[in-house]
Amino acid sequence: MAASLLCTGVAIAQDNNRTDTASGTLAPIEVEGETRVETATGPVEGYVAERARSATKTDASLAETPQSVSVIASDQIEAQNARDIRQVLRYVSGVVPELRGNVASRYDQLTLRGFQPDTYLDGLKQLGYFYTIPKTDPYLLERVEVVKGPASVLYGQTPPGGLINLVSKRPTEEQVNEFYLETGNDSRAGAGFDIGGKLDEQGDALYRVVATGTRRDGPQKTVDTANFSIAPSLRLRLSEQTELTLLAKYRNDPDSGAYGALPYQGTVDPLPDGSKLPRDFYDGDENFESFDRKTVQLGYEFSHWFNDSLQFRQNFRFRDAEVDYRSVYGAGLSGDSTALNRGTAASQENVNGILIDNQMLGYVDTGPVEHTVLAGFDYQNLDADRYYGLARPGDAAAPPPLSIANPDHSQSIPAIDRDRFEFDQDQIGFYVQDQARFGRLTMLAGGRYDVIDTTAVGPDDANRDTRTDRAFTGRLGALYAFDNGIAPFVSYTESFQSPATSGVRNDVLDPTEGEQYEAGVKYQPRGVDALVTVSAFELTQSNVTGALQPDGTRSQTGEVQVRGFEIDGKASLVGGLDLSLAAAYLDSEIRSAEDGTQGNEYQRTPDYTASLWLDYTQPDGAWKGAGGGIGVRYVGEQQVTNNNDLQVPDYTVADAALHYELGGLDPAYAGWRVGLNVQNVFDKKYVSSCSSAAFCFYGYGRETTATVSYRWQ
Repeated sequence: MAASLLCTGVAIAQDNNRTDTASGTLAPIEVEGETRVETATGPVEGYVAERARSATKTDASLAETPQSVSVIASDQIEAQNARDIRQVLRYVSGVVPELRGNVASRYDQLTLRGFQPDTYLDGLKQLGYFYTIPKTDPYLLERVEVVKGPASVLYGQTPPGGLINLVSKRPTEEQVNEFYLETGNDSRAGAGFDIGGKLDEQGDALYRVVATGTRRDGPQKTVDTANFSIAPSLRLRLSEQTELTLLAKYRNDPDSGAYGALPYQGTVDPLPDGSKLPRDFYDGDENFESFDRKTVQLGYEFSHWFNDSLQFRQNFRFRDAEVDYRSVYGAGLSGDSTALNRGTAASQENVNGILIDNQMLGYVDTGPVEHTVLAGFDYQNLDADRYYGLARPGDAAAPPPLSIANPDHSQSIPAIDRDRFEFDQDQIGFYVQDQARFGRLTMLAGGRYDVIDTTAVGPDDANRDTRTDRAFTGRLGALYAFDNGIAPFVSYTESFQSPATSGVRNDVLDPTEGEQYEAGVKYQPRGVDALVTVSAFELTQSNVTGALQPDGTRSQTGEVQVRGFEIDGKASLVGGLDLSLAAAYLDSEIRSAEDGTQGNEYQRTPDYTASLWLDYTQPDGAWKGAGGGIGVRYVGEQQVTNNNDLQVPDYTVADAALHYELGGLDPAYAGWRVGLNVQNVFDKKYVSSCSSAAFCFYGYGRETTATVSYRWQ
């Protein structure tokens, strides 16, 4: 079936050369004497992106999109030396980036407006299953886009809080030559390169190869982390109207640190003797712990113009991933509080995924109203095979407890039996969207219909659960752009999401449903490279799943509501100052539940978060290219569970950076850059999050990284 889908589908796409700002012109970017108009997938000069594709699937102006969208450009990623997506999103409003604390080297676990978002790569979902969740190094990316609120009308099943779209570095006509080396505490060693340009004089064939790798000691004793990624790409101009871009990515994580947890008593609260566990306390076993993940992704982006106002686009990706994972994890204190009870988990997984998005995009004018119409048909399939075993404390195969005073990380760990689980899910969706402009008024409307077939089998083919879900989602939005750069907007968006399984059982849950009402103001001051978004929203998710019961079942009668207010701003000023400002207030409430939690705050959703990052680079003079940055991040108090009986205290963390482009010292050193980044400057010890009284996670301590890079023509 997937093969037939490669040749079908319709879409209406937006011409990158046609302006869609209220004034009818785009702000040009000066690059080495040439004028270049920014596109939604190309480089961003400074911190302020002009355009994005994620919210509309068109090359749309951010200042005139009636929805909150945040874009983190590669310049900001480099300045902060972010080495995973959680670190990239630390300075985005509404994001709580450290759900797993300093044991999060394997996955980018975070929340957006109270819910864990899905991650997309170049507009296609990063398919994952249990431990085979993908991870992408930011060095491979041109930018990271955050769409806030439901987005199912364009993407199908998504969480209500929003989604994260990672935009890959692509071939460009400008030659790209860069390499870097880095070192730091915990025996960190890393390197990478980014090379690309023309393969022929006409520029009809362009290439790019980006690679990066890091090895370091983990934050916990005895555990290392290592990863390597490479992303080659090739862009072919087949004719004046037709273009094909081939994109590939490979990632290998042979070692990924610990993935355990520490108890609430001993981290947030002291132990009976008044002490707390050290931040690097390891709850596992060094001879048993292992994690090996390999991921291959192959895809392409194809586009063809039939005429000046009608374009066909097709995006395709195949993903293959495998994980071999074993872990001993802490599961709460023993009765006398002198040892950690522990469990064992082991999983061997293979996941294949196919995604294809066909689009037809074009323009129609009806009198004074200009329309950008998008129609699309997409398909995705996830096929997973899993051998999984779990031994909880008290089980016959449970590992021995771990002494807190004298931990032994090399004990005899019993083998555990594994059961086989299979999971297969197909999603087919049809969508249509109209972006209409009448003078300075932009209106956005869209609808989508999805059919999802899900089959779950196991353990060992003992039982099978198959279901078909259908959903219609829609969106409405309007924005008016005044001459002074102020643009008020309102929007309504819907989402639905079909959960994978209900836990260790194979039964399939009903989809959750979400809706959001949002109103706000965007401000893009004239003559200043800046964009500020202020918004208020009410977000509701229904059919929420309750806690896993002893018999392995879950109820689905819950409703969660999050009301919030956000400020998100970025600016790159003429004097060499770049800044990122974010703040959010989230008022969460469980509106309906069968477990007695109705009226409580929603778990792991702090009321207040805020961040500020300032980076200055001397633009001229003897110290041209010298500069530094400072940042502050605040996360408010969180409820551990929906019972609201335990809380994680608020915390504030500071970051800093120094950097110098050596060409300012001597022209012979042009292209060389040195940088020093320090995260958690004051080495603050804090608990970033807890998911229960037995599972808490310390945040990262001070991390110092020194980097040297060289760019040449």
